[in-house]
Order: sequence, then C-alpha cells, then structure tokens
Amino acid sequence: MRFFEKVKDGGPHSPVDGYVLFEHKHILSIILLKFNTGSREEYHSHAFNAVSWFLSGETTEYEKQANGLETVRKSRSGMCLPHFTGKDLFHKYICHKPAWCLTVRGPWRDWWVDGNNILTHTRKIIGKLPLPQKKGDGL
Repeated sequence: MRFFEKVKDGGPHSPVDGYVLFEHKHILSIILLKFNTGSREEYHSHAFNAVSWFLSGETTEYEKQANGLETVRKSRSGMCLPHFTGKDLFHKYICHKPAWCLTVRGPWRDWWVDGNNILTHTRKIIGKLPLPQKKGDGL
C-alpha cells in the first residue's frame, strides 16, 4: 500500500511520472499522472481497468486492434468526460505538450503485456508474446 509517493509510471523508460495519492493493488489506486513530452515505442496493456480525466496538455493515443489495424484518439484534455481504459486494451501514448491526468484504477490482475513481454508484479518478465508472422516467411 502506498500514499503520497512519486513514482515512474510504466517502468524506467516511461516518460510518465505518477503522483500516487492512494494505492492498494487489490482494491483501488488513485494517481495523478504527468505525461512528459515524448513517448515509449512499445504498445502495452494494463493489469487493471482505469477511468481517467485528462486535465491539460495534448496527447494522442494509438490503439492496436487484434486484426492489426490501428485506431487513433486525440487527447481529451480539459474535458470533464471520463476516459475508460480496459486492461486488455493494447495501446501507447504520444505526448505533444506535457499533460496531466487524474486516474482511478481498479484491482490488479497478475499479468499484463509491455511490447512483446508478459510481465507480473515488479515488472518481472514471465513470458513472451509470439512475434507476428510476415507474408513470405514460408506461411
């Protein structure tokens, strides 16, 4: 359980700073996120469902569908409408101007995906996703 702690949200290479107001991974987390300019190239899922409110800044979210298509959503900065992120959503953000977001996260499951790695608590790698096959690879 954590209270009032600054963390790197999304691992050591993430440009997102998290200001944890309350975190109990089996119950609920409330975190103020600062998306710094830039991005991580890896698509990722989450161990939790989340509802977030973008307060300021400019971001673009790229969502990868199971069929390989990509959906693009622009920042909801300054809007009072919540943004739902399901734990199985495979996405990444690019931050054009530093952005602030208040997020409420539900209970954590024991795994999630970051790039091709399957991770568990403390970002320990517990498996790999198969690499996508390309046409002409003998298939």
